[in-house]
Amino acid sequence: MFSRIVKAAIGQQPIIPLTTLTTWVKAAVICGVQIEPILREAGIEADLSRLDAARVPPDAFLQVLQAGVEQTRSPEHHYPFVLGESFAFEFMPELETFIATSTTVRTALRAAEWARRLINPLMHISLAERGDEARLVLDFDFEHIDQAPQYYVTEATLAGLLKLAKRLLPPWAKVRAVHWRHPAPAHAHLYEKQFEGPSLFGQAENAIVFDRQLLDWRLQGAFPELNQQAEKMVEQRLEQNDQPTSLHERIEARLLAEPTLLHGGIEACAEVLSLHPRTLQRRLKDEDTNFAEIAARVRLRLAMAWLESGELDIEAISERLGYSDRRAFTLAFKRLSGFTPSQYREQARRGSAA
Repeated sequence: MFSRIVKAAIGQQPIIPLTTLTTWVKAAVICGVQIEPILREAGIEADLSRLDAARVPPDAFLQVLQAGVEQTRSPEHHYPFVLGESFAFEFMPELETFIATSTTVRTALRAAEWARRLINPLMHISLAERGDEARLVLDFDFEHIDQAPQYYVTEATLAGLLKLAKRLLPPWAKVRAVHWRHPAPAHAHLYEKQFEGPSLFGQAENAIVFDRQLLDWRLQGAFPELNQQAEKMVEQRLEQNDQPTSLHERIEARLLAEPTLLHGGIEACAEVLSLHPRTLQRRLKDEDTNFAEIAARVRLRLAMAWLESGELDIEAISERLGYSDRRAFTLAFKRLSGFTPSQYREQARRGSAA
């Protein structure tokens, strides 16, 4: 918890892919919301030609949801619910095909991890089974997930999951209940209609509860051969998406993988990238950054990880990161994080023991 707070404070928040932009727009139209000024205010550039590479920070994502809720005109609509209902894997038809051709719901749930990587890296979906009951449990790496606007993300995601389940399962299949961590909101009356079952608030987890037998119910669209082909295509797409798309991302990934390059500075990094140092500097300037900023960010990330692990003493960390001595490391670390290395290690140790 401690390290997550510090990393968020220094700008190391995970970033969320913008692949679902068209879904935001469709939901806004239904709710009577002017989405363009909302995106502009949140600092999000709406460029369809760059959706695969576009990323937004969590704060901007939450800002859009909050504004969507506040500006929805109809009392019968709730922007997160409409967002979930409007979702489709139109940006990745191979994933849509995998789900549609799965033999069972259990097989289709393999797509949950892929969706996390494609849609929201802060999302975690897991399956819990006990007796005749199954629960699809949803969690997010947001602070205060039981408060607005954070829980709007949960509302949208569970609405989308239920829409998908209804499309796969027979008409008689119903949810037993939907559990919510947050307290009952002012729009609680919309939940039962949306989820076609009782919603229980203030629960220990966010989850859709249903009959366990539905997990292994043979789906009408089962097509094993096509399903396997779609799975291979999804894996290939994910490998491509996981590759850094900009020069500064490539440099950061290379430095994290080979910290010894930090000792050689920009010249060493330019050499492994087969670039002249001046060319590298110029291209980084075009991306509104420079090598010193990237190296400082990488040093901080590595220092945090090594301090948290406890395997290296502070002198060894200082040496690995290319600092002249422990004092130089301490000054740099405190300037960026607000803590000395010793303070950070102690706080991280307390956080893990709590």
